[in-house]
Amino acid sequence: MTTKHPTTGLAAAAFLLLASGAASAGEGSAPTFTENVAPIVFNNCTSCHRPGEGAPFTLMGYRDVQKRASLIRDVVKDAYMPPWPPAKGWGHFQDERRLTDEQIATIDKWVEAGAPEGPADKLPPLPTFPPGGWTLGEPDMVVTLPEAFDVPADGPDIYRMFVLPLNLSEDRWVTAVEIRPTARSVVHHAIYFLDSSGAARRLDEADPGLGFSRMGFPRTGTLGGWAVGATPRKLPMGLAYPLAKGSDLVVQVHFHPSGKAEHEKTTFGLYFAKERPKRRLLGTQAPLAFGIATELGGHGIDPGVKDFTIHGEWQAPFDIDVVSIGGHAHYLCKTMKAVAELPDGRELKLFAIDDWDFNWQGRYNYAEPVRLPKGTMVRTTLTYDNSKDNPRNPSDPPVRVHWGEGSTDEMGSIGLAFAAVNEADIDAYDGPSVFAGGRNGRFAGGGGGGALGGMLLRNLDPERLETIFNVLDADRNGRLEGIEIPDRLKPFVGRLDANGDGALQLDEFKRLRPGGLLRGLMQKRDEGPQSSTKPNAGPVVADLSGRSWTPMHPAAGTKANVLYFVADGCPVANQFAPEMARIAKDYADKGVDFLLVQVDPDVSSSQAASSAKELSLDMPVVLDGKQDLVARTGAKTSPEAAVIAADGSVAYCGRIDDRFGKLGRQKPEPSRHDLREALDAVLAGRTVAEARVEGVGCPIADFKR
Repeated sequence: MTTKHPTTGLAAAAFLLLASGAASAGEGSAPTFTENVAPIVFNNCTSCHRPGEGAPFTLMGYRDVQKRASLIRDVVKDAYMPPWPPAKGWGHFQDERRLTDEQIATIDKWVEAGAPEGPADKLPPLPTFPPGGWTLGEPDMVVTLPEAFDVPADGPDIYRMFVLPLNLSEDRWVTAVEIRPTARSVVHHAIYFLDSSGAARRLDEADPGLGFSRMGFPRTGTLGGWAVGATPRKLPMGLAYPLAKGSDLVVQVHFHPSGKAEHEKTTFGLYFAKERPKRRLLGTQAPLAFGIATELGGHGIDPGVKDFTIHGEWQAPFDIDVVSIGGHAHYLCKTMKAVAELPDGRELKLFAIDDWDFNWQGRYNYAEPVRLPKGTMVRTTLTYDNSKDNPRNPSDPPVRVHWGEGSTDEMGSIGLAFAAVNEADIDAYDGPSVFAGGRNGRFAGGGGGGALGGMLLRNLDPERLETIFNVLDADRNGRLEGIEIPDRLKPFVGRLDANGDGALQLDEFKRLRPGGLLRGLMQKRDEGPQSSTKPNAGPVVADLSGRSWTPMHPAAGTKANVLYFVADGCPVANQFAPEMARIAKDYADKGVDFLLVQVDPDVSSSQAASSAKELSLDMPVVLDGKQDLVARTGAKTSPEAAVIAADGSVAYCGRIDDRFGKLGRQKPEPSRHDLREALDAVLAGRTVAEARVEGVGCPIADFKR
């Protein structure tokens, strides 16, 4: 249970006294931001969530974190953030961003306690970040895309190959590559290949656009890769990637549309070793060639198969130190793991990903090299799900999938980079499989009204009404508004709100007395499920241009209003922006007005206007910092849409479509278009089949001050 108000403890105590006649204190003191939560956030989140980086909002202070408290709790509990795919207990890596169970529990308890700030003098300093320069210092060579690549506002993720001629006249050894995108919000990861054959140049020349789309060239080497959140580091143990003279750098960049069209012109910095390394960097894959010799490269994966499996194995030809490891597969892969069977019979867990996500590919450097003696057998297993139940399946309905380099094809392997313990062993080895180079219900604060909402409608002893009102009035302004109104009371606000200001004063609240308005309200509620909520005409609000609107009651001649609820910086809302704009355009001549409702009270008029312009949302914008329209419609998540019918009823409130099953689980294309279906029903005079469908995104209640 959570609320953002400092009166949480008083409210909870009052509730317990009202409900059971006794108060109960919690065990131990609640975590605070400055003492307990800030160290977790600053050390694990702020490196990306700061100005100039790829994250959609900053996490650099109390208010930044407090107004996204529930969202943060949800994504860390689900292990979606911080992004760290490797499974716990399967290797120890540099720069691990995995939170401990204790850290996750601390965040959970902090949110439950109402997200208290804590003593200001306990706030730790922010981490020190490079002031806009190169993290590893000035590179030895800098190369940049010849022109900007256009990334659309929405659509499927883009994987594009770019050829960057290096024009080296002598061999070099590369200790690190650092990337500097110009539009970090759309650059998700990059993989660095080498090509000394000229084949990549020919593919680039044959493609009319900048770069090309398929990896149909011989990779003659690698320089590693980068993913969002990764810290640039030089290879350990004095190792370096070999870079042969005349080679081109070929970069595969994964672009993730953010809701705003971008023009990306990436720059790469290469760092050279001062001398030839004393130890060579080697590599292997299991299975080899990304699994082309397995059943995946033969029959393929039939539609509907949930547990297709391929295996690979590789035996260490001499004593080796494993430096890094990583996997590669496409959308259908579910899990992957690598186990080392040592000559003495022991097993060593090298690497595993329990929930493979094509969007989070990475290479993971061990904190300390892993020594594997000669004869060690490395066995790998990858599983795939080609059923309709796989939310990442790009085909609906599923189709047979074969091995291939396209992202809707499949492949898979786990790759190791290593060095020989004794360099002389490499020269004596002539076997296969080694290649050089390697590679909540809340109290007094929305979210359901919780137990208090139920008590409020059941135990209306007249002398308790004022006490209950004071408990709900968390900010002590003599009004109940926004998330102070329990969900079970929200359907009746329109009838109770005599002056139509969107809030409940004490005299209006007392209309709930037994035998009064409550009887009629409850009788109406008990008649059965209602397809819509019918408030009064509601408030008159001005958009940013000064034009007046009655959002809760369409103007004469207008068949419906659509209210888009958004919070600035919410990444899910940003990704929906193009579809929101398309719907507004498609229904503009059908008698439907659209309003963009900004729910974050910290956002100014100029910021709201700028954000709408950047996202190409050409519609009136209204500010709802007190979340009056939120309360009247029942919206809970950014983004959600409410459809207000011509009679003022809330015909629909919820998600726009089903492209997000949960945070981090996005379909390539939606299969249900809930808002369009609701609008079609309202315009045709039909009842909306499902009047409330929960959205996925940023909880609106968190933004309430």
